[in-house]
Amino acid sequence: MPVATNAFKQYLKSEPNMKMGSNAAVNRFIKEGINTYLDLADFDKASLDILAKNAHRTVPAVEADAAAGIIAEPAVPGTVISTVSMVRIATACEAVKYYVATGRVPDGTSMHYANVLVNFKVDYEAFKELKKQDAPDVPDVKDNDGDRKIIKWLPIFFDCMSRKYGVKVIINH
Repeated sequence: MPVATNAFKQYLKSEPNMKMGSNAAVNRFIKEGINTYLDLADFDKASLDILAKNAHRTVPAVEADAAAGIIAEPAVPGTVISTVSMVRIATACEAVKYYVATGRVPDGTSMHYANVLVNFKVDYEAFKELKKQDAPDVPDVKDNDGDRKIIKWLPIFFDCMSRKYGVKVIINH
């Protein structure tokens, strides 16, 4: 298992990113096995809720046992991971899944919450809502109707464009 770097610990602790604030919260999070950005891909909402509940409990120290190949580890005190941090972590988990699915490797720049993930969250939530909707009905134009059928395209166009979501999409009616 990879060891968490100081950069990843700082990512979890810093204000513009995961906003965990205390070293105790960061250490408890690391103790759960989240040492890199890619480790976030294994979590969904239910497992993050369990992680937040487990963080309250102290992890006892492990005594060294050379015969069994066990290294000594200090105890990790229980702590409270804030709701803000858990919401941000949930967004980061979805972003990592997206990066992996599109063949990209998450790094400090692409996982920066204030610069990147806050916009990703808006787009992702809009995408989830869009997936729930039915596809719009597009009228068919048949050759045998000739000039008898006139389609008013403007309302259909506005309907189509109103279904476009994103941070930078602007539709004026």
